[in-house]
Amino acid sequence: MLAIRDAVEAARQELEAGGVDLEVLEFARGNEPTEDLLEVARERQADLIVIGLRRRSAVGKVLLGSNSQSILLEADCPVLAVKAAPTH
Repeated sequence: MLAIRDAVEAARQELEAGGVDLEVLEFARGNEPTEDLLEVARERQADLIVIGLRRRSAVGKVLLGSNSQSILLEADCPVLAVKAAPTH
């Protein structure tokens, strides 16, 4: 979990240095991540949602659902989906 927090902090610093106005939020409400993200985007009248994508098998998509797909289909604002860099 520390690695994730470190990565988020590094991204925050880089974006702020580039003049991007942002706020980092962390939730532990028991909701699905998609629900939290879409609710916050609506509350704050977000202009854009940026999400990361990673490759999953077809079975993984069926069994686990797809947060990314739900966000893309249900968001009230544009969504930018960014593919993760290859890890090989």
